[in-house]
Amino acid sequence: MDNVELQYEFIISGTPYEFLQWQSKQPKSLNKKYVFVSSVEVLRGQKNIKGKFIGSWIERNDLQPIFAILLLSVTSTEGVIAVKECIDRWNDYRREDRWHGRGLVQITGRGS
Repeated sequence: MDNVELQYEFIISGTPYEFLQWQSKQPKSLNKKYVFVSSVEVLRGQKNIKGKFIGSWIERNDLQPIFAILLLSVTSTEGVIAVKECIDRWNDYRREDRWHGRGLVQITGRGS
């Protein structure tokens, strides 16, 4: 029997439930393992990370350090472009949240 190298695919979703729902719809594979990114610690030390953003990922509070690790460890041009596109979407989402008053942060620089 040939040795098959196990490939990890890191899944960044808004909740563990979204991950489990998504995973249940994936074809079974002997050489691929899906890993839920529950925190940035799951990604630390990984090299050449491959994965997906699914579901309500954009609502997570820990995306900034996740993006930082992804940009350091993704080696393909396509991967870096994909991460930067997610960062842009996330920044747009955050600006829109401030505009609509959700999660509003005092940005005037004046005391209340």
